[in-house]
Amino acid sequence: MSQHEESTAAHVDALVVGEALVDEIVTNAQMVSHPGGSPYNVAVGLARLGRQTLLHTTIGDDDRGALLRERASASGVALSVESLTAEPTSFARATIDGTGAALYDFTVTWRPTPFHSVASPRIVHVGSIGAAMAPGRDLVAGVVSALAPTSIISLDPNVRPQLTADRDETRWRLEELVTLSDVVKVSDEDLQWLHPGRETSQIAADWLARGPDLVVVTRGRLGAIGYSQWGVHHSAPTITRVADTIGAGDSFTAGLLSALLSAGVTAPGERLARLDGAQISRSIDFATMCAAITVSRSGAQPPWEHEVA
Repeated sequence: MSQHEESTAAHVDALVVGEALVDEIVTNAQMVSHPGGSPYNVAVGLARLGRQTLLHTTIGDDDRGALLRERASASGVALSVESLTAEPTSFARATIDGTGAALYDFTVTWRPTPFHSVASPRIVHVGSIGAAMAPGRDLVAGVVSALAPTSIISLDPNVRPQLTADRDETRWRLEELVTLSDVVKVSDEDLQWLHPGRETSQIAADWLARGPDLVVVTRGRLGAIGYSQWGVHHSAPTITRVADTIGAGDSFTAGLLSALLSAGVTAPGERLARLDGAQISRSIDFATMCAAITVSRSGAQPPWEHEVA
């Protein structure tokens, strides 16, 4: 039985659907390649935290693809067999500025193959390029629609204006997914691109009214704010030396979802309703710690379970 067959036949904590690509990081005229892509990073983060994770993506039979497959395997992520394609592996050239922030230039295709999904993963996570870029965004939307009745749906818009420049269409498509989601994690920068000039709290309130139980806004060095039926939850940033910020938001998402699984989120029916404000706050704090560990090292390197025990 293959790794994919084992994962689909057995219990799966998380199904992640979205892009995988290689980050080619340029600093001081040197270039280093790291596995990346927002959904890919979330899958790696979840698996490293001990969650059985299946990723459906697109990875080519080339050197970049080998790098992605090696990281996934070493981290415990199972790839669907349909993830392997004849197209070249996507990549992003990331130039690091003096603050450690990354500026991206993408060479990406997103044409995922339909796949045999897990019957009822506890969590389904989508977002970023995979949720917004044609033609694969339709497959992502279909997976979410099919599994929303039985799984917790997680969304991170993680917008990439270089690839999805039509703001109105991107906003419409992402907010269709917001309506089907239970947990939305979004950066303050993404909110300002999607809704220029609007207050973060107003957007979060609008999104909560659409359906999610929890909207968490990350604010870099300022920490994170969670909005839910239990009120507003602030998480102060962990003080750390910043190597770069690549993968920090994805590590936050993986930490948040893993903590919510530990707290006992269920679907269908109760969703996050059985949790309380203290559990939500602890989950956001745990996610903040995971992100802080990630920014302290180069590339998207989310923590392992033993590092956050």
